[in-house]
Amino acid sequence: MRRKLATFVVTAAAAMVMAVPGTSGVAAVGSGYVLDLEFNEPAGALKAVDTSGMGHDGDIGSHVVMNGAYADWDRHPPGEGVPYGLDHLITVPDAADGSLDPGTGDFTVEFRFKTKEKFGNILQKGQARTVGGQVKFQIPRGKLSCMFRTPEGIATATSGATLLNDDQWHDVRCVRTSTSVTLDVDGVQVGRKNGFTGNLDNKKPWTFGGKHECDNLTVTCDYFAGEIDYVKMTKGGDGGGGGGGADTTAPTVTSMTPAADAVGAPRSGDVTATFSEEVTGVSDATVILRKTSTGSRFGGAVTYDSTTQTATLNPNVTLPSSTEFNVTLTNGIHDAAGNALAPTTWSFTTGN
Repeated sequence: MRRKLATFVVTAAAAMVMAVPGTSGVAAVGSGYVLDLEFNEPAGALKAVDTSGMGHDGDIGSHVVMNGAYADWDRHPPGEGVPYGLDHLITVPDAADGSLDPGTGDFTVEFRFKTKEKFGNILQKGQARTVGGQVKFQIPRGKLSCMFRTPEGIATATSGATLLNDDQWHDVRCVRTSTSVTLDVDGVQVGRKNGFTGNLDNKKPWTFGGKHECDNLTVTCDYFAGEIDYVKMTKGGDGGGGGGGADTTAPTVTSMTPAADAVGAPRSGDVTATFSEEVTGVSDATVILRKTSTGSRFGGAVTYDSTTQTATLNPNVTLPSSTEFNVTLTNGIHDAAGNALAPTTWSFTTGN
């Protein structure tokens, strides 16, 4: 049942430093770090072993069940109101050398998880008021988000319309650079947010399964319920997949309404398209609605919401009934790096 990704390889610079006789095994900050928690400890284990060689072992709380393959967190709904402290968490202490803090450069987090719940903080470092900033992965309403925040800026990439609380295993990879946060799920980019997030460096531990400092009254604990197969982190470099290089990934359409080939679509409803990352160039020249049989164009107001990364066309007339329409998004839509959307077309048929 368990499917592993290839084990992270420590970057060359870090490997060279760790090989030097007489060193402590910790490379100079910024040369590349790996946290590799496989969560394959047996039942009753008290330590989650960091197999990267960096020694960042985690403390396993009594609520977390290990079974030799993955870690399992029990369910505590948001309204329960009971704090369980470290019992519900796996906790990795802050590293004095800063290796577990993103700093100002590239930082990659990868993990594999499943849940059927629509709430919970999966992993995080710091909280909303933490000095030095915060990293947080959460799944409100079943949508995964990856947030990096400091007083200097915030960037959050989300899974958009893609719900991940389907009780299936999902591979997650979030890459933070100095100018953006990108989220991939199961090998597909589902979200991207451009933005400067400054220097993220706090003194808090990494916690897996919820918040570290909470009372479930004035500060909710947001406990995660589900399973995590592994967690891997890389500092510097490209995070094992090119995340730190130039952005050459074009935006894609992750969802649309009406859906492709939909029948019985509302005659007065909006036409929308949600993108995998923030885009520019959305206008009535790049979002086009036509009657399929004649090619005649139906105009309307075209708007773009950068928060949801969604383009909306509101037709200026009620569409005729039982009629097929096609929607075209042109390559005039592109991301901040100039990567153009591949021309995208889908069709739907109105109802009576």
